[in-house]
Amino acid sequence: DFRRTKTASIQPRTEKAVAYLGNIWARTPRMIAWKGLALRSATLAGIEWRESWLKELEAIPLTGKDPWSWVAKKIIRMVKGENVSLDERSPIFTTRMDEIDPELLYLIYVIVYRYHPSGKSFSDWKTRLSKEIKREENKDPKKCNFGSWRGETYNNRLQRTIFRVMTLHLYYRYSKTLVSEK
Repeated sequence: DFRRTKTASIQPRTEKAVAYLGNIWARTPRMIAWKGLALRSATLAGIEWRESWLKELEAIPLTGKDPWSWVAKKIIRMVKGENVSLDERSPIFTTRMDEIDPELLYLIYVIVYRYHPSGKSFSDWKTRLSKEIKREENKDPKKCNFGSWRGETYNNRLQRTIFRVMTLHLYYRYSKTLVSEK
């Protein structure tokens, strides 16, 4: 929000949040991905952070064979300001949509939209995502879960719904902004 609005009143809190996240030790590809995304956002907002935080992320071995490692590697490259390439052998293109964690799917969407706003791979991926989001939605207006996304438990349904809404928000509101930031 600070990057988009430059509202002075939220700058100190934003800087504190970045400092807090920077001091958390990322031990898993999931943590690396989220911490890296926070550092990338801080960079775009003009908020300073320690170079040692990036070195910490780079020091953790990532196999690249599972989707979380793949995403973490791509986000580290984004933090460094490098170009990120996607090809059709990437885990996001070879894994079935319904097998991808909704949280991971959101992060993948950030990467894909940021670096591939056109091209066959991106178009195919968008089509797959659209079908999956529609397939998972609870559409019976007579049930209390109407409008949410399917999950085995209440917490799982809540998590899926949150990340699907975030994905839709990115898709409909920020896609042009993200593409133009290249």
